[in-house]
Amino acid sequence: MGFGYERYDYLFSTWIFIWWILYSNKLIKYNPRSSISFALFFDIMVVVWGAVSGVRTSMSYILFTLLYILVTKLIPLYNIDFNEPETTDDVWFGTGLFCIYLLWLGMNGNSFIGIYSNMLNPHLKF
Repeated sequence: MGFGYERYDYLFSTWIFIWWILYSNKLIKYNPRSSISFALFFDIMVVVWGAVSGVRTSMSYILFTLLYILVTKLIPLYNIDFNEPETTDDVWFGTGLFCIYLLWLGMNGNSFIGIYSNMLNPHLKF
């Protein structure tokens, strides 16, 4: 698996992607645009950090990560209507989803810092 995890539910990007699917199918009203944009920025920083630091330089890792970004960030952003305004409810929904995600990680014996520090440097263990 690309990020070194057996389960994609440990990545918040997966949760945001599922949110976008629900939003796109009009199953929920909360717009995920700002959360997708923030996650896109974070993912790009992870790829750049990994390549520049020499920690994550394998071509298969970089290509997998770019494909993951395309599917979970760029395609959803392209399909969201940018004329539709975002509301504070959208931001609160994203914040609540992130809190649930943190609880999920804790229930599964993981932490946010542990998951994402491993993405930046797989030799660090938290």
